[in-house]
Amino acid sequence: MLTPEEINKSNQEKFQHKYTVENVSIKTAVDHNDYFYKLVKVRITYLKEYCLGKKVLDIGCGSGDYLFEIKGMIADGCGIDYTDKAIEAACSKKGLNLVENLKFIKADAQKMPFEDGSFDLVYSFSTLSSIPDLGRIIKEVERVLKPEGLAILEIGNRLSLNTFVCDAHPELAKQTHVRISDMRKMLDLSRMSLVDQRAFGILPFWADKPAWLKPLLHERWKKIFQIELKGKMLDEWVSNFFLFKPFAYRHFLFVRKQS
Repeated sequence: MLTPEEINKSNQEKFQHKYTVENVSIKTAVDHNDYFYKLVKVRITYLKEYCLGKKVLDIGCGSGDYLFEIKGMIADGCGIDYTDKAIEAACSKKGLNLVENLKFIKADAQKMPFEDGSFDLVYSFSTLSSIPDLGRIIKEVERVLKPEGLAILEIGNRLSLNTFVCDAHPELAKQTHVRISDMRKMLDLSRMSLVDQRAFGILPFWADKPAWLKPLLHERWKKIFQIELKGKMLDEWVSNFFLFKPFAYRHFLFVRKQS
């Protein structure tokens, strides 16, 4: 079994050499009715709800897409990523768009190069599920947040079908999902309190294996669950129903640092 350090090194190499910037760009989807495009819009909505006038940190920023979406609403923003090509792409985009209030730094989220209490809002999307020591990340988020600051952390649930799908794709970055109960225990050990928790992804919606899961991996399920009802995708309604929420994959934790 690999150690957390070995997993982290392997994943860093995969993101550097096997993933392209386009793979992880939020601009890739052209179908605005696509489930994953709508999920991106949900994330942006969360940010816009809390970011106004704030100093913001994006952990695992990729090419900086989310920060560019909110650049006109925030005081300033910083994105960190541990791959050179992601930071290079973000800096290039910043230069082309003449953006003054954003900066991008190559850094490890487990040991961030910022002073205590540096940010009002910290968020991380589609990143923490591939970092093996989530507890260290939570401690770092707590450290760099200002008192009463807010963090929005997207975390992968181990007790989800998506865990089986990820295990069937060893060519991808290794996923290090955690149980919801463990997520809460980590928060209990910090000076941050959970103020909201929203779930998505009752089905994986993206793969075609393992074979025993194929009946639930058909494309039709994504088309059904991306249907909107009263402003929310069917997936969100189902994933947050109390019987299904413990088995949904994506959990967005809204946590506030105590004063």
